[in-house]
Amino acid sequence: RELYSTTQVRASHILVRDEETARALRAELLAHPEVFEERAREKSGDTTSARRGGDLGTFGQGRMVPEFERAAFALKPNEISDVVKTQYGYHVIMVAERGEEVIGYVFAGLEPLSWKELRDACGFVHDVVIDESGRRLGVASALMDAAVQWLRERGAPRVMLWTAERNTA
Repeated sequence: RELYSTTQVRASHILVRDEETARALRAELLAHPEVFEERAREKSGDTTSARRGGDLGTFGQGRMVPEFERAAFALKPNEISDVVKTQYGYHVIMVAERGEEVIGYVFAGLEPLSWKELRDACGFVHDVVIDESGRRLGVASALMDAAVQWLRERGAPRVMLWTAERNTA
């Protein structure tokens, strides 16, 4: 089962030039998270977010550099990251809010024999469901691509799409 999520986080960060400074800041913030905004204003090299106490606002996946994004999306609210190195320097990240909404899913599986041809294994896809809010955003294509890739990685030589008339229930 592959999910298409619209997870977004609201995060703050402190950007510094060297790892030693970042580690010292992280240690202080783990002991006293309430001073995060103050330290961001004093020490962050990202002057735009520093004026807002390090606040980067709310963002979804694909908006930040990969290292930063992986760390931010792995955090729970009010959790402080380990030191994260990016092309810009060293970051300490804190997520303030996390919003998750699943707007579609696809179910895929492997059949031991093709029920149609009875000669070799095949993959099948059914139950492609897209919430109204996810339509016209490429969600269906992304889910189908993920299902086909998943099946091919597991050795399916063919993929069959099981279809039926629209379910009005």
